[in-house]
Amino acid sequence: MPNNKRRLPAVDEDEVSQPVEELENEGYGDDVNDDDNDVKLLFTQEAPEFSESFVEPLEKEVARASELPAAVKSKLVNDMLRYFILKGLGKEFIEKKKAVDDVMGEYKKEKIASVILDEATKKLKALYGWSVMQVPNFMQGSIPTKFKGRMYIVNNPEGDEEGDQADLLHRRFDSGQNGLLIFLLMVIYNKGVIRSDTRNVLKWCSEEVLYKAMNDVDGTISSEPKRGGGSEIFGLNSDVESLIARFVDQDYLIKDKVKVDDDSSGVHYTLGPRSALEVGRKQLVYLTANILGEQEPDPTMLLELDEESDEEEEE
Repeated sequence: MPNNKRRLPAVDEDEVSQPVEELENEGYGDDVNDDDNDVKLLFTQEAPEFSESFVEPLEKEVARASELPAAVKSKLVNDMLRYFILKGLGKEFIEKKKAVDDVMGEYKKEKIASVILDEATKKLKALYGWSVMQVPNFMQGSIPTKFKGRMYIVNNPEGDEEGDQADLLHRRFDSGQNGLLIFLLMVIYNKGVIRSDTRNVLKWCSEEVLYKAMNDVDGTISSEPKRGGGSEIFGLNSDVESLIARFVDQDYLIKDKVKVDDDSSGVHYTLGPRSALEVGRKQLVYLTANILGEQEPDPTMLLELDEESDEEEEE
């Protein structure tokens, strides 16, 4: 996972008003491909998973922030905005404490971090259509504790008109690798099994099942993992093992190892928070139905997900 230690310079209002054009020349990711047929990372035909937004700052925090010189407050907001952009482009998760430590500096003691985070989040949405999202509700308490408190920069799931700039940024990813990711998510969701230690909401799939499924579709992919990395797969510009490791680093997948009594590796995978936020289980249900040639997916599967979402929003 990228570890960007670049110093975050202050930026003026005019500097962030057209951030996409500025970033074009800074060498983030691959070159932008303006082909209208370019495959995007985000799939928005169906709603992704529900996630609560940031908690609004307290009135006393807003009052303290208002006492700062306007130029100082503006600098902090824009520095946090740039921090979000860098994390988004690097597909890195965000930890609130680290974000505050990295950006606020000496102003951390003013106890106005929630105000700066809130304003930077709203500005990110207004300028790019990007949202700062927490781990989806249905995953809470079902995934390893290291994910607690993580947040992600995702394209606007509501499809607002401001999404054009974010869409341009999201084109900086290889479509073949995106296709592999979606295939893995579909295999996990359709062939995975519920584990009793995850509140009966997550489906886990063994790596043996994943590799067999990939081999069934493309015989050049080994039916079992090559420890240490295998051969580069045509069209993916990488070997499968490295790509899966990257998906784990970026929280698209969660990897876990359990004790087993047979010859299997005990390595299991499930959907990660970023996949839930950018793709969602409903999307996977529809994609599976499309591949199987069905006009509509099983309505009982959709009903279960809709009922789950209603319960989450009520909570």
